[in-house]
Amino acid sequence: MEAIISPIVKKIAEYSVAPVVRQFCCLIRYKSNVAHLTNQVQHLCNKRDGVNMEVERARDALMRIDPGVESWLEEVRKIMDEKETYFKEETVAKKATCCNGLFPNLNGRYSLGRKAKKMTLVVDNLLARDLATIAHSAPHPEVGDSSSGRIIDFESRRSTIRNVMEALKGNQISVIVICGMGGIGKTTLVGEVVNKAREERIFDEYTMAVVTETLDLSKIQRDVAEYLGLPLKEEGLEARAGQLRKRLSDTRVLVVLDNVWTSLDLWKIGIPSCPKSCKVLVTSPNQDVFNEEETRKIFHIGVLPESDAWSLFKKVAGGYIESDPELRPIAEQILSKCEGLPVAIWTLGSALRQKNKAIWKNALGLLQKPFRGDIQGMKKNVYQAIRLSYDFLESKEAKSCFFVVLCISKKHLYTCRRFGDTWARARALSRH
Repeated sequence: MEAIISPIVKKIAEYSVAPVVRQFCCLIRYKSNVAHLTNQVQHLCNKRDGVNMEVERARDALMRIDPGVESWLEEVRKIMDEKETYFKEETVAKKATCCNGLFPNLNGRYSLGRKAKKMTLVVDNLLARDLATIAHSAPHPEVGDSSSGRIIDFESRRSTIRNVMEALKGNQISVIVICGMGGIGKTTLVGEVVNKAREERIFDEYTMAVVTETLDLSKIQRDVAEYLGLPLKEEGLEARAGQLRKRLSDTRVLVVLDNVWTSLDLWKIGIPSCPKSCKVLVTSPNQDVFNEEETRKIFHIGVLPESDAWSLFKKVAGGYIESDPELRPIAEQILSKCEGLPVAIWTLGSALRQKNKAIWKNALGLLQKPFRGDIQGMKKNVYQAIRLSYDFLESKEAKSCFFVVLCISKKHLYTCRRFGDTWARARALSRH
């Protein structure tokens, strides 16, 4: 009989006495519970500060913060806010007593002790959370241009793209040069080629570098490596070149070199001569670049034919210029000043869009004035179009924005889309 009753009594005690004891402990130990919570929260605060320091360093290095870390920091913020709200010194003192502090408030003390104990469990869990990985390397940038398509929807450009694509698919050509004067649309065309190559999965990886007139091989190496997500751990040009050559030989890669003014020693940079695995797509104003490469192929890009130039100008400036009998001859004269250069057409069309006839006439007068000056690599009509776009901005803030963006985008000086985007941003700012 005793063997039967004893377990029953133990269970009754477990389910009736134990909860009472726990509640009693919350009442009589409320001060120690609150003090322990405060101590643990301080440890959590220290850990949070350390994590935040690592997060800031990771962000400075353009790394992606681990989602688990961001979630942890948010949980920490919430628990600390709750602790600050519920356990302020004056709040605790007020809840622990009643009748202006003459008598203890048993219910308030029990509530404080119980709340402190529960929050301490949450804090302990946050302290124990493993945050070994604070951040991850950011995904490397992708070569290609989502804004391309502006000036290539013409047969003169489509045929060039088809021919370049054929050269990329073959195994005989290693260097493909897109040649033409500044403002002709070389970089925009290459952007479309890259996008098509990506769609057709011709290459496994794509990388690029913008080449400056003052040649900086180290910068070219860094740019190429960045798009590949390759950390260049070696010191010196030759060591880094070896690292790049190994990486570029492992898979089918397209290397885009934009704005090349003179021939480069590809091997010295780290670009292997291997048409089957690594191809180089170059834009240049100089048709003689890479003459020494036996596997080179060159494509010349000319100005837009008159019909294509008018179609582009009409698309950018607005279709109304064709139907307005007074405006059309003015628009045609302005277009003639662009001499078929896409960058000039796009820039002027954007600047004159939705403008009245007086402004169109004024623009034509300005373009007819003789231009004195020489900017290497830039035709005078391109400069005049850019200058006119700048002059049409209505506020100092917009003009400042235009100037700053052009300075930042100096390496893209010869791409139509950069000027179009720059003008659009500055123009939008001028309306506010």
